[in-house]
Amino acid sequence: MYFPLCNTCGMQFASQTPVPASCPVCEDERQYVGWAGQAWTTHDALAKAHTLTLALAVLQIVRLLPQLVEIGIALTIVYVAAENLWTSSTSHRWLLTFGFGLVHGFGFANVLRELGLPSSGLARSLLSFNVGVEAGQIVIVGLMWPLLWWVSRQQWSSRFRVGVSILILLFGLAWFFERTSGVKLLPF
Repeated sequence: MYFPLCNTCGMQFASQTPVPASCPVCEDERQYVGWAGQAWTTHDALAKAHTLTLALAVLQIVRLLPQLVEIGIALTIVYVAAENLWTSSTSHRWLLTFGFGLVHGFGFANVLRELGLPSSGLARSLLSFNVGVEAGQIVIVGLMWPLLWWVSRQQWSSRFRVGVSILILLFGLAWFFERTSGVKLLPF
């Protein structure tokens, strides 16, 4: 479903509502983006946040226990999936994603540490890893985009969103349980 929103104040309009020439809240003229713009803004916030914490962790400026990071990542997944069940407004999601991206950056740092980060050429290794992560995310989004666009235009799209959100919520809860209890539930 298409929900245009004001780029300036975040006012969101229902898909049945014609988008006015200017925002009734902030009176900014034609500053609307659709869900494509929202998705890009959200991805950009995630990328900037995890790049920051990835660098801080790899350079050993900030250190967190890997188990706490894993628990934090699981909780971010649970929260976003649960939020999808109670709200259709996503204009704030970029800010939330930035905060969660900070946690995910520490997770990427743990992966990089496990791969055996070379001490020489640290900046190049960090940049290469981060570019690879970003490229992978862009490829996945690019491959999923046509399907998600098509689903968003179907009458059953809200039921699909709820079903997928429930599956992701269950995955996040299982991951959280694994990381807090030590009991293996997931096959990976």
